[in-house]
Amino acid sequence: MHYMIRIIGSLDKYRLLALAVYCFVVSTAGAQDIYWLQFANKEASVFSLDNPALFMSSNALARRAAYDIPIERTDLPIPTAYIAAVDSFIECKYTSKWLNGMLGAIQTSEAIDSLLALPFVDTVFMVKTQSKSKKRRGKGVKGLNKGGDRMYGESASNIGMHGGIELHSYGFQGQGIEIAVMDNGFQGMNNSGYLAQARNDGRIVPVYDFVDDDPDVFSEGSHGSLVLGTMLGYFEGQIIGSAPLSKAYLFVTEDTDSEGLYEEYLWAIAAERADSIMGIRSVINTSLGYSTGFDIADQNHTIQDMDGNTTPITIAADLAARKGFLVVNSAGNSGNDAWQYVTAPADGDSVLAVGATTIDGNRVSFSSLGPTADGRIKPDVMGVGYDVLTTSPYGFLTYADGTSFSSPLVSGLCASYWSAYPELTPFEIFSDVKRFSHRFSSPDNEYGYGIPSFFAMYMARRTAEANGKVELYPNPIVEDKFNLLLDTDERESIGVVLHSISGQFIYEESFNTYGAATIDIPVSLESALLKEGVFVIRVYDLQSGEELYDKKVVIPMR
Repeated sequence: MHYMIRIIGSLDKYRLLALAVYCFVVSTAGAQDIYWLQFANKEASVFSLDNPALFMSSNALARRAAYDIPIERTDLPIPTAYIAAVDSFIECKYTSKWLNGMLGAIQTSEAIDSLLALPFVDTVFMVKTQSKSKKRRGKGVKGLNKGGDRMYGESASNIGMHGGIELHSYGFQGQGIEIAVMDNGFQGMNNSGYLAQARNDGRIVPVYDFVDDDPDVFSEGSHGSLVLGTMLGYFEGQIIGSAPLSKAYLFVTEDTDSEGLYEEYLWAIAAERADSIMGIRSVINTSLGYSTGFDIADQNHTIQDMDGNTTPITIAADLAARKGFLVVNSAGNSGNDAWQYVTAPADGDSVLAVGATTIDGNRVSFSSLGPTADGRIKPDVMGVGYDVLTTSPYGFLTYADGTSFSSPLVSGLCASYWSAYPELTPFEIFSDVKRFSHRFSSPDNEYGYGIPSFFAMYMARRTAEANGKVELYPNPIVEDKFNLLLDTDERESIGVVLHSISGQFIYEESFNTYGAATIDIPVSLESALLKEGVFVIRVYDLQSGEELYDKKVVIPMR
């Protein structure tokens, strides 16, 4: 993996131990090469899709039911008969029902031959050697500046561009939403003062270190510490994360000492665990990406692999979305590299890939580009990924750059928005984030659909709910006109006024209507009066002065 980060705060030197056993055998001493065994089918399964309660958790079933998601063969466990049959040849570490395979240690080439001779085994190949690869590390340290917002401190810049502070001010801060964080470890977050509120509320859940086969996720690895702080950090006057009242589930899937498909399979296995333990309204944030630099060089991905259907982690990420998660991923930091493009799993069509901008909305040059190999726009949206204030593993705040941080900032804002409208599906959240981004009408492969305004999203839905008979579109305004559909109850003359929230007059016109009417309202988006924000349109009876409608219209950042 290439960390989606250019560190500007000091980090510890990562150290992770060799993977221990997870399936049915005890661990063996010493480092071992790890293989992936791909099963050909699940024909020996003793379970039926008609009775999923026998093999799926109540949490997973509740999510499927909430979003009307069918149970499918990827939900079936790997047949126990298959696992028993291969037990003599591979020391099982983990299994993945979604990808229908197993990670494990194999001692001899004869064992591989024996496995390949089995009719239900498709392929067997090494995914991790004991040779060590050097991970990309960040450079330098930035000190903290003085000032900032009275409540948010310097972290106001993290989410201010996205309307996050306004959304929070309405009371929506991620409460009731759960976020899985897949990373390399969360060192120091079990005692950081900046996470104290979340810990005391029981909203930090250490799930598992799949690299070390250990429940301790706090001892090593600090990239995840930085990521977590952008979402759940809370200390008034210093830092408030993008979803300070959400609940975080912590998974270690990134092996800092190696690089390869092994980590992609660990991600899939962790996502399956998340599926079984997390609630209905759940987000997966991953600030990791995979392309080249693998320990096993011939397993490096190619640009052609970034088609949304090839790499193991992308397949698993799309499956997670299909099973009811909102999946958010950093687009990658390859914009200045020969690779240049988004990295897996950001290429997934169901993965919300987030690039990086400055606080002024300008793309940072390292932010990975699109399109995908099959021609789709990527990244999907952009978030602040430069000079992001976050928590260090050593008890202080620090700044860091990278799509590693734009991704969790957007993940957290998605959670905060979702807490305002818990009836929405993950797909509707995904769609709203793109639709309320400033380049929605003209996306490209640098900014994707642009910079989302989460407060605009919130206000648009709130307005629509309050004005059920009226339809105003497009809202937000993206062209030099919008349409107002209304029923005037046979009134013949109406007036239409557009003004700012503060009452500043912008536009007024009168119309003759007969019953139901459609009115085109011309506006100039180049007008200095029509900057980003929420505006009010009022419709009234010209004869009596009676107010007929009062509706808000949103102009997103352009």
